[in-house]
Amino acid sequence: MYDIGMLTKKQKAVLDSIKAYILSHGIAPTIKELMDIAGKALGREISSERTIVQYLDQLVRKGFILRSGDRRGIRILDAISDNFQNVPILGVANAGDPLVYATENPMGYLKLSKREHRDKSGNRLFVVQIKGNSMDRVRIKGKHMEDGDFVLIDSSGKNPKNGDIVLAIIDSCATLKVFRKISEDEIGLFPYSTDHIHKPIYLHKDDDILVNGTVIDVFKNFEDPMSKT
Repeated sequence: MYDIGMLTKKQKAVLDSIKAYILSHGIAPTIKELMDIAGKALGREISSERTIVQYLDQLVRKGFILRSGDRRGIRILDAISDNFQNVPILGVANAGDPLVYATENPMGYLKLSKREHRDKSGNRLFVVQIKGNSMDRVRIKGKHMEDGDFVLIDSSGKNPKNGDIVLAIIDSCATLKVFRKISEDEIGLFPYSTDHIHKPIYLHKDDDILVNGTVIDVFKNFEDPMSKT
């Protein structure tokens, strides 16, 4: 599932250790150096490289660092600029039938201005790419949700209101739809498309469904950025 929660105390201690080392030395620590400094920050010895690598993987997944294959290939993302943030692209979601399996599959990052979307709650925002056209009549901030575009998800929006555009996980597959509570027991997920082939999905409240958040913005992915159409 898409999981982009806040940092734990241990993860934050490791991140702070990396920042402190870079500030002091001008370069990122190696794995062995990080084992030492992070161990001191955590108040216990870290004897396994695997433990540090797991922390680094978690920081990558949550969008705080990037890693390359170099010995000192750790790059802090949230220190690039006070005006921008790197929001992780966590995979693809169907705007059609829920066919894409909802595993977290990092596809990079979108750099977004904090003036427009400041993530005040600690990494609550993430991005998925749209696959399909079942939502192409939706307009968010004047922009249609079209095949190939990116949508910004607020993961704190897990209790949607009628009419919200949600990222829903149904039987472990991800889909983007209009949410509507039909009755105390029935939920509807509706397409909003120029193509009438797409049909609603009707669910019981006890079905295997998880709302991972609500769509709050759309970012166009032009195949030809020089096109005037």
